[in-house]
Amino acid sequence: MIPGCNMTEAEQQAFSEIKARLCRRGETLGAGVISCCVSGELQKTADEYLLSHLVLESPSISQSVSKLCLEIWNDQDQPEGSELFPGFWVVPLPINRGKRRAGYFVALLCTTDVLEPDRISMLCKETGAEQTYLLKQLADITHDSHESVQRTAQALRWMSRDLQAVMSARRDNTSFSCQLSEAYEELSLLYHLGQSMRIEQTPDEYVELTCNSLLQNLPYRFVAVRLISTRGTLQNEVTDLHMAGHPLCDTSELLKLSGRLVEGMNNPSALVYEPKHMAEYEWLEPLGNCIIAQPLRCEGQIIGAVLACDKIGDDKEVTTGEIKLLETSAGFLMIFLENAALYRDQQSLFMGTLEALTASIDAKDAYTCGHSERVAWLSRQLAAEAGFDPEVVERIYIAGLVHDVGKIGVPEAVLCKTGRLTDEEFAEIKKHPEIGARILKDVPQLQDVIPGVLYHHERIDGKGYPHGLRGYDIPVFARVIALADSFDAMSSTRTYRAALSRDQVIEEIKRCSGTQFDPVLVPHFLRLDLTVYDRMVEEHKAAGPSIMAGSNNRIRDKAA
Repeated sequence: MIPGCNMTEAEQQAFSEIKARLCRRGETLGAGVISCCVSGELQKTADEYLLSHLVLESPSISQSVSKLCLEIWNDQDQPEGSELFPGFWVVPLPINRGKRRAGYFVALLCTTDVLEPDRISMLCKETGAEQTYLLKQLADITHDSHESVQRTAQALRWMSRDLQAVMSARRDNTSFSCQLSEAYEELSLLYHLGQSMRIEQTPDEYVELTCNSLLQNLPYRFVAVRLISTRGTLQNEVTDLHMAGHPLCDTSELLKLSGRLVEGMNNPSALVYEPKHMAEYEWLEPLGNCIIAQPLRCEGQIIGAVLACDKIGDDKEVTTGEIKLLETSAGFLMIFLENAALYRDQQSLFMGTLEALTASIDAKDAYTCGHSERVAWLSRQLAAEAGFDPEVVERIYIAGLVHDVGKIGVPEAVLCKTGRLTDEEFAEIKKHPEIGARILKDVPQLQDVIPGVLYHHERIDGKGYPHGLRGYDIPVFARVIALADSFDAMSSTRTYRAALSRDQVIEEIKRCSGTQFDPVLVPHFLRLDLTVYDRMVEEHKAAGPSIMAGSNNRIRDKAA
């Protein structure tokens, strides 16, 4: 290495390779090569070539080389060689780092003038070499003229420049390859994370995916996402701690330390902590030798952080590529979490509106209070028991919730009539599936549930309404709701009859399997646990009188 020069490991390796090549080529040309920094400090290494050994072991020659470096070479764009004493030449070969000079290779050459007895004697005195040996060794490598020295020096200058140019190009290629590799890894990771942004994926699933993906692309022992659940609009949306890898401490300590770290963060940029070298962060040592912490921000507030902890491998330096990867992944994560929260709010508003609408329809009659909610619950349970996909189960639930929305178009006098309906009144009631379908037809989010609304009074034997569909021509949403609707109707007291017992209802469902109800769905329905349903019935019974009282008051107000 060059003494006093702050080089990276890769630069030191390239420098050593250049020097080794120059030394080998110099030996074939009768020249030695040493190196020095711009401060004039010479490099001392073992197994030097004879001329290199003479310079490094001779105080007067070493001092002369250092003086030339400081007083002459550093001020010259193209430093020239100098004859230190008759027959002994030193030629500087500049080492450049970009546009800055970092030091010199120094070529050492001799002419026959150095073989004069007084000069040999001086060299032996300063280096401790034996005179006969030194004279013989120097005689084999001396040049016969000053012109030969100049030609050799020029050849070595060219070699040095060419070797440095090659090494620089190799270094640039290596750097470019590393950057390209990092960019590819980053793009691959971000593409994977972007493709995984699906509404049906839960926030916890996406956070876990982010942790695992980062661990595969970063040389760290573990990656964690730590959230402070009491902050921001995402509170209670995601588990406080997700992790991939193998931390050095247990989960409770990780939760505690990472929470303390996040609580103390006030900078929106990524931070790097090295506990062993940062006294104020010694308490982070259980997390590893270094930690990158990328804050997660929501509405201007830090709500958590993505952490990469305990770097592994020989190179412990944190790279800009690692920080950038963490930063971009955190950006994707926040986009997903914010979208998930927005979707949750919109879904809650949507479902709340539907529930309010159906509750207002059910409330027209104390005997049907809570009917739509119970049918929706039964439909969901039946669909899940029958093995439908979770997304389909939820859509069937919505269809069950709005299955009677068409009753809003049926005269209240008919809906609330005590006793049996006339044929004309029943004809009015039978219109509600088609009225419901017309109400929902312009709502894009409900297009897939319309068949459940329109056909939930069809029968497997074709004797239902409004279109007399038969068997599996009846959409599956409608077949599920038909069973749930009939069960709740038979289990409820109506103006024209008392509620049937549970056993009676079950026997009726069995009897009508294959005629009124889908025979494939009936066995699944009979396996349902109805504990929650029964609790819903009791709650709706308790609420019924107050709802009817409110309804009667509104009727009296209108009459007044």
